Amino acid sequence: MILQALVQYYEALLARGKIDRPGWSKVNVSWRLDLNPDGSLFNVSPLQKPSPNGKKMLPQLFTTPSPVERTSGIAASFLCDTSSYLLGTDDKGKPERAKACFEASREKHLKILKDTPGEAAAAVRAFFDTWEPSTSADYPALQPYLSEIYKGSKGNNLLFYYQNKPVTEDYDIKAAWQRDYDSSLEADSPSRCSVTGSFTPSARVHSNIQGVWGSKSSGAKLVSFNEIAFCSYGHEQGENAPVSTYAMTAYTQALNYLLRSDNVRRI
Repeated sequence: MILQALVQYYEALLARGKIDRPGWSKVNVSWRLDLNPDGSLFNVSPLQKPSPNGKKMLPQLFTTPSPVERTSGIAASFLCDTSSYLLGTDDKGKPERAKACFEASREKHLKILKDTPGEAAAAVRAFFDTWEPSTSADYPALQPYLSEIYKGSKGNNLLFYYQNKPVTEDYDIKAAWQRDYDSSLEADSPSRCSVTGSFTPSARVHSNIQGVWGSKSSGAKLVSFNEIAFCSYGHEQGENAPVSTYAMTAYTQALNYLLRSDNVRRI
């Protein structure tokens, strides 16, 4: 009943334009990467704003393609990610892993934007075709901010810009991402959703809920099966409590929306 109510609330928020459609999320972003038409990086600048008390700088919320859920493996998000994935460099002391993160990001971006028209898409493709992670730390535009960009703190994400606008606002890029997101759902095997009753693909991994008291800074999951004992009768991951990808997106976004509000009491 709780998940059903959250899905209904999500749909009400969506109708009022208060929340993002499936495939898109509000993400904390700290840095912008400005691209030239040839894909070269000509500017890096912070996006943080002072906190209400002025004691620290906070990232800004941007609507971006929904980020992937990462545990310990390598999985790239689209257009907005950490320095490991967008630049292929960090301060974790594992350069080969950082390079592998960049290659995963490169493959994803070139696949999604392969036939996408427009200058912004061409600039992003050119960036991934020409960027060399091994020399990125020497890049002049990055020099003043390297130590800050490398920090693994929450919200320390980078976002591509083109002609002074986030590439996530480009019509052709948005359409390319939506097609890829929708097609990825269709590729999964359908099952009966325990929330909506629809016969659609189930979410294998559920998104994190932010702002849960006592949880990690990365958030907590409301539905999770991460031990062998929970996978009864051969049901793995989400198959034990099948929730469609749509319902998962809806309830997590609705709950995160509520928890971001100052009017909601956190227990």
